Amino acid sequence: MPSMADYDYDHTTGETSWVECCPESPDEYISREQSRATLKVFTPWDTRTPQGYKDFLGYTSVAVAGTQKYLSRVPPLNHPRYPRRLWATDVNFKGVTPRGQDTIAGSQMAEFDAALATISMQDPLYNVYTDAQMLAVQALLGLQTAYPDDSLLLRYARGKVEPRCKLQTVPAFRVVKWNSATAAQRLPMTNAAAVPLPEGSLEITLYQVPLTPVSGLNIAGFQAVVNKTNNAALGIANSGAGPWPPGTLLAGMPRIGAAYRMGDDNFACDVTFTYFIYPFGANSFYYFSAPNGGGFSGPGFYATSADGNTYVSSTGTLVDSANNPLPATAAGNLLFPPANFQAAFLPP
Repeated sequence: MPSMADYDYDHTTGETSWVECCPESPDEYISREQSRATLKVFTPWDTRTPQGYKDFLGYTSVAVAGTQKYLSRVPPLNHPRYPRRLWATDVNFKGVTPRGQDTIAGSQMAEFDAALATISMQDPLYNVYTDAQMLAVQALLGLQTAYPDDSLLLRYARGKVEPRCKLQTVPAFRVVKWNSATAAQRLPMTNAAAVPLPEGSLEITLYQVPLTPVSGLNIAGFQAVVNKTNNAALGIANSGAGPWPPGTLLAGMPRIGAAYRMGDDNFACDVTFTYFIYPFGANSFYYFSAPNGGGFSGPGFYATSADGNTYVSSTGTLVDSANNPLPATAAGNLLFPPANFQAAFLPP
């Protein structure tokens, strides 16, 4: 019967050594939708420890760079033949080559030279980057490199858009006026005719947000943006979940999934952020009887505010019709004031 020395471990993941078990492995199914595989490997019996679980299944924790907290990611085992596609989701250990009783005090369980680990792998359908890889991607894109920034939605995140359109009339609404460069044209918002309003809903799921020992769940960050519009572009083109220009999203309440264990035995959950998409601006409405002049050019979508002269600029700042900066207090003139959506994706 072979001893542990007879296993020629030719791979190392973290601190865990292993070698593929042939001819039982691999078993692979590759698809454009969701690939999966089963990898069977021999590994030292002592791999069945917290360190081994971390190395095979990965985990996320809260870390700090200077004063900025961020999500530090240790990905699960990556399939050597499919480095961008397949990652471990669970592992089953079976003892081979018995050598007596476990040396752990009080366990009185069987001890083996090696374990046959059956590792289930699948495509998570989102990018999986280590912290170092994330920083390299951020540097390549000309972004900050002080810490891995999950608010960019470049890793462990997926977006989904559902389009819709509705017909709507707007009764006289004297609290809000049509914005105009001409004071006389800052009239109370009203629309007697039904107009089509193209819009949509956006869901962005951030995966594996740690709950213990330090929570990365930013409840205060969620509450700070509900019923507000984004003051900066959310996501970037490379993420597949953006970018969404400033002032075009309206934040709803997030959906927090059930807790599950990570490879380090701590708990995590998946968080789905929900938004309404208003392509012409969250504070803009269709002005059926818009005049020509004063910033208007006939019927179309135009911005509104309580004073008729407060806008969310293309960079998310508050300005008037002459593009002069307005104080933060001017946000009170808007139905949906701007807020920092990115903060909700980072630990509190």
